[in-house]
Amino acid sequence: GTFLELTDRIARIIGGELDGIRFQRFADLRFQGQAYELTVAFEDDTLDEAALSDIAARFERQHLARYGHAFSGEFPVELVNLRLVGTREVETSGSIRYQAGEPSKNTTRKAYFGPCAGSHLTPVITRSVLSETPRQGPLIIEEYEGTAVVPPDCTAQLDKLGNIIITLPELA
Repeated sequence: GTFLELTDRIARIIGGELDGIRFQRFADLRFQGQAYELTVAFEDDTLDEAALSDIAARFERQHLARYGHAFSGEFPVELVNLRLVGTREVETSGSIRYQAGEPSKNTTRKAYFGPCAGSHLTPVITRSVLSETPRQGPLIIEEYEGTAVVPPDCTAQLDKLGNIIITLPELA
């Protein structure tokens, strides 16, 4: 019932037909007494006993994978939040393209990228310095709204709308 009401509400807010909207369901779960939750994706529209049992089992597997242990059978699993996210693809002509500001002066900063990569003297740039050609990290991309950090083994480039795309290395 609740998910059906939310799907209708999301469709009204973002517009379009229901079949053109992609819905994702998430549950935030924790073991009783914990102060943090893990988010688990699930597919079921109805939350009957079998669906809840499946979500709890997914949570326990995710907890075991992330933290190396699970309290299965020791503590009950608590459902803290349910979320429904609706997304719809929108055709654009490119007119929404990010408008770059003035390029900043070329500066560098020493940045630490963890124990494996260590410290690097890292270029500090603005988005306007990037293009659709991939640029090898490490990079720090500073803007008024936020900062993007590109590790040494990654690349950064702009897409056609001016979004920053960071590409991770292939996993072996």
